[in-house]
Amino acid sequence: RGMRGLSGSSILGSGEVALILDVAAMSHIATSQENHTTPPASDRVETNTATKAL
Repeated sequence: RGMRGLSGSSILGSGEVALILDVAAMSHIATSQENHTTPPASDRVETNTATKAL
């Protein structure tokens, strides 16, 4: 629910799941985000706050 660009899904006769895409919404998403880029993974800062017990 709430995923833009995805209309639904269907189970094929083979048992595989097929996603039904909303092409108009995906086109809108792509054009509205063309000036917004994600920095390369090497530039992102990741923090690990998990506590591990040995």
